[in-house]
Amino acid sequence: MTPTFTVTPTATATPTATVTVTPSPTLVPLHVEFTLGQAQVAQGHTVGLQVMTNRPCRVAGVLGEQPLGFVSEDGLKHVALVGISAIATPGTSILAVRARAEEGQEVALTTALYVVAGHFGHETLSFSPQVAKLLDPKITEAEQKRLSEVYALFTPRMLWQGVFTWPSKGEITSEFGTRRGYENREGSYHAGIDISGNIGDLVRAPAAGVVVLAEPLRVRGNAVIVDHGAGVLSSYYHLDRIEVQVGQFVQQGDILGRVGATGLVTGAHLHWE
Repeated sequence: MTPTFTVTPTATATPTATVTVTPSPTLVPLHVEFTLGQAQVAQGHTVGLQVMTNRPCRVAGVLGEQPLGFVSEDGLKHVALVGISAIATPGTSILAVRARAEEGQEVALTTALYVVAGHFGHETLSFSPQVAKLLDPKITEAEQKRLSEVYALFTPRMLWQGVFTWPSKGEITSEFGTRRGYENREGSYHAGIDISGNIGDLVRAPAAGVVVLAEPLRVRGNAVIVDHGAGVLSSYYHLDRIEVQVGQFVQQGDILGRVGATGLVTGAHLHWE
């Protein structure tokens, strides 16, 4: 029977859980400990999760129904970045982790993560009649399905080092998480930030990674997505030109494309998420 140890953290403490299983006298007891970076997180933010095992293990986890991807170099220390949607329902979510040793022993741990409401603005956008046709649900849903396939990719190692840099010069004209209305009807939320720019301005990779999408999309225009590993992907939309290919490894500062005004836009800018 797989033992489960449940922890209920407080907002002032770092959630930590440990459990030890002794399957037989001939094996070293399996000891698992996990630490959540914080017990409370706002919508649209990320929290770190670390799982330590005393023997090589395969580790998996979920936050609610959201699967977590872990990175481990030695099979003993496992790290995951837990992203919280900007429209996640505030309240308590259960984070569950399961570690399985090579001999088949398993340990399951759970803890609570408290999601609090973020502070986001609201904006309403209007488009020309021709551009507004791109709001057709048949178009938006098909494109979202294509992107979901890419966003589901997980590379179990970090491909970048250091801090991400800005992909282009300009000012932020629309913040991440902003609630949006389109053509006198409520839409969803802004999944990235908009950076002002002129058509033809350079767009550079903010960190090393592999290009996993480089193609024209109807709503997001000419698009590039880079996989930086460890579950971190970055997207660049509405480009005038794409200057990379799928499978290409890019270093920080390499040119990805040029700022444009393609897709569902009111003017030239870079959408970065």
